[in-house]
Amino acid sequence: MTTPLTIIATLHALPGKEADLERRMLEMVEDTRKEEGCIDYDLHRSHEDPAVYVMIENWVDAAALDRHFATPHMQRLVADLPDLVADRVTIQKFARVGPPAA
Repeated sequence: MTTPLTIIATLHALPGKEADLERRMLEMVEDTRKEEGCIDYDLHRSHEDPAVYVMIENWVDAAALDRHFATPHMQRLVADLPDLVADRVTIQKFARVGPPAA
């Protein structure tokens, strides 16, 4: 039995790089949603601080997430991030508690 995994990644855009980061992350959404094992992959922008983005991801299991980190599009993003983000990307891993919504 596999254990689904939720990831919340928080990114803080460099000043003046908000639009560039958003564009780059939306490219990731398009590529990542095609991956086997990706349940959903959604980008959100903060209402309070337009430089803060959160990617909320759900994967069928940790192996699917590991495969995601090894994809060429993820490796390109990792190479691009130093020019786009102010801080390190914060990645938190979660497990669902209780049944999913119907």
